[in-house]
Amino acid sequence: VQTVLEGSVRKAGNQLRITAQLVNAADGYHLWSRQFDRSLEDIFTIQEEIASAIADALSVTLHRARTPPQTQVDPKAYDLFLRGLGYIARHTTQDNVYARQMFKQSIDIEPEFGRAWAGLAYTYGFEYMYFSATDVNLAEARRTSARALKLAPDLAESYVAAGIAHCMSQQYDEADAGFEKAIRIDPKNYEAWYFYGRAKVHEGDLERAVRLFDRASKVRPEDYQSVLLQAQLYVSLGNQEKAMDVTRKGIERVRTVLELNPDDNRALNMGAFALLRLGERDEAEEWMTTSMSKAPVDSIIQYNAACFFSLAGEADKALDCLENCLVKVGNISREWLEHDSDMDNIRSHPRFAEIIRGFPE
Repeated sequence: VQTVLEGSVRKAGNQLRITAQLVNAADGYHLWSRQFDRSLEDIFTIQEEIASAIADALSVTLHRARTPPQTQVDPKAYDLFLRGLGYIARHTTQDNVYARQMFKQSIDIEPEFGRAWAGLAYTYGFEYMYFSATDVNLAEARRTSARALKLAPDLAESYVAAGIAHCMSQQYDEADAGFEKAIRIDPKNYEAWYFYGRAKVHEGDLERAVRLFDRASKVRPEDYQSVLLQAQLYVSLGNQEKAMDVTRKGIERVRTVLELNPDDNRALNMGAFALLRLGERDEAEEWMTTSMSKAPVDSIIQYNAACFFSLAGEADKALDCLENCLVKVGNISREWLEHDSDMDNIRSHPRFAEIIRGFPE
């Protein structure tokens, strides 16, 4: 099964609200969604309308779903692999741990299942990138991505995993080559475009990063991350007008995602920045506070909150959040902190210099 149809029905008096969604079974991402607001008397017409809409959507969205494995894989191993993809898409510390467990169990059943090795490599790359920049995590990202490449050299995900590992190792030429290869294999691979964009940010090529994030946003039209990262980069590039235009586009996507999944904490977290930029301060603070309450020990959330409150002019809150995350924030180094423009409003505060001394150089 490549694509799953999900839906919900809400009834208020004589009114119905029906939501239908097509979901990519491989990674849990929504390929298409639509909401129907109708009266109960139109129930049979609604059935025909929804069926027609889904048929139309299938004709244009199925090409986005990744193809199933080309070799025979034990169904249990493949199920564990799919579960791993579902967890990793949630972008939290604990879900990354769960994803790793799923991929490892899949590999225990099918030791030569290349896609599971690529998924496992993602978890180590994400752990290093977002949560804990240790030598062990980097070494495991390299080892598992190399294994994925050996077992599945025709798989785009293998090259994405290798590209992430090279990027985290500051081997940018090798990272670029990996992402380019992944895109040649599968131009519809969202992760290839997205992480290629992140690599270019690390390299300091912000204009190229904007273009890559734009491609990622077109490959996955419901994605908000690539859009909001574009907006941040436009701010850094001094193009405020474009930043605002893209931010408005991004917050529309965030609201759509949250309507379908109110528990998407990354959407709340990134959406808070977008709302603040758009001048919706009260709602922005509400979203950020909710995001922090959902993940009180997630230090990347704390770091983002520090940036948010710095931009909002609330120095004490910003410094408290920064102190909470301290040395636990993935690859955020003292050098990064010293150049992160989000911190400019608190940089002269006496506590700032004291706190950043605790971060690695």
